[in-house]
Amino acid sequence: MPGAVKKRTRTSETKKSQHIRNDDLKLILLGNLRYFHDDPYSISLNYYLVAQGSYYGGKASYVKGGSQQLSNALVSVIEENGGTVKLNSLAVEIIFKNDQPSGVRYESVKGKTKEEFSDYAGVIIVNASVPALAEKLLPGNHGIELSEKIKYIKIGATLLTVYFGFSKSLREVGNRYYSTFVFDPAIKTQKDILQNNHSGFETRSFTLVDYSQLDSGLATGGKGVGAVCCIDYASDWEGMDRKFYLKKKDHVAETIVARCEKLIPGFRNALEFVEVGTPLTVNHYTLNPTGAVYGFAQNPGKPTDYLNALPESIYVASAWGKFGGGFSGSIYSGFMTALDVLRKNRTSNRSN
Repeated sequence: MPGAVKKRTRTSETKKSQHIRNDDLKLILLGNLRYFHDDPYSISLNYYLVAQGSYYGGKASYVKGGSQQLSNALVSVIEENGGTVKLNSLAVEIIFKNDQPSGVRYESVKGKTKEEFSDYAGVIIVNASVPALAEKLLPGNHGIELSEKIKYIKIGATLLTVYFGFSKSLREVGNRYYSTFVFDPAIKTQKDILQNNHSGFETRSFTLVDYSQLDSGLATGGKGVGAVCCIDYASDWEGMDRKFYLKKKDHVAETIVARCEKLIPGFRNALEFVEVGTPLTVNHYTLNPTGAVYGFAQNPGKPTDYLNALPESIYVASAWGKFGGGFSGSIYSGFMTALDVLRKNRTSNRSN
């Protein structure tokens, strides 16, 4: 890291080529690239080192019971400290008074009748995507200024996920691994990775995660839960009518199941439930443009000065902030944002 910090424009690929000659070893080290990005030739070396260091050092720790348990725990902390969490609510505008942010206008999205509400605060922390903040939430020149700052920053990778429910655990079927990273044999070097991410699902690389390999708390009664994840692109799913969209999802599910069966004989017989989440699914539930799960692409030299274009008292704490996406990046962003707010309040109080 110390050497990499001085060279923000370097990519992961350039560093590997400098020190590693064996193409298979390079691919092994990039097995989990889709957890951060889609192309080794355009991911920042700094970001790759931090992300991989966290992955190796943290041993990919898992929240027992799934990520919803983490959300529940955070809700408890908020409520214990006098806060309120409002579900099924969509923020539609940040309210300004005397050209200063003063509150948020939001509407209920449950039921047929939409109700509009407003709440007010001295500090507004945004976890919506930065493009949505610029285009929909910030009024007038504030939104225009932020849009100008981000117009050349590329949006990051999107994912397709196939969710599985099993009548028995894959451990019983014979699987021995928590996560398995599968490269198609056609991938010989790093140069083949991006092209493969655009290939058909018969050959596209994927990751299979088997939650029965740990005490996940996701399934009871001897059953099991698993998932396959691969890089995908919203553009490959847009513009279809509903019938064709569902037919394509079924085809993807069958293709992935067939590949998993070859990997783990008995996989299909243990299968009880399959559901496919596309980039459009992610966009529907999170409103991230193109279903981007990692925020902005972590390209070399990616600017963060767009955060300086935010009006005073507005902060970004999400995958779209300074530290990027994933659990660690988003949580660290929230933690650092909290410190920034507290530090500013202390400074303000001393001044007063």
